[in-house]
Amino acid sequence: MMTDRPGFTLIETLIAFAILAMAAGALYQTLGTAAVRRRAIGRETAAALLGQSVLARVGQDMELRASAADGPGWHLDISRHGDPAAPALLVVGWDVVVTLPTGGGRTLRLSTIRLGGAPAPP
Repeated sequence: MMTDRPGFTLIETLIAFAILAMAAGALYQTLGTAAVRRRAIGRETAAALLGQSVLARVGQDMELRASAADGPGWHLDISRHGDPAAPALLVVGWDVVVTLPTGGGRTLRLSTIRLGGAPAPP
């Protein structure tokens, strides 16, 4: 029994609500993923800034020699660059590596080579 009254049928309304619900679910999932990624990027940025700060201290208030050190949220390794058995010159290269956790089981590793004095003979 069809009538000529204007408006939507029940099935048309249900289909429209189903499409709207799927679109809203996709939008919610996208926003949730973006928020999680934003927090991860914030942690990674903070770790990178801390790592750069630690690297800047090496040779200033941290002695440039073969060693390892730990600090709040970082680990530092310093070793002679290249072949340690090679004769030491007046200036040698030092591998400086700082490792920092960024959360979620991930770590950030920053490394550089610094020039410094030759190690003292044993």
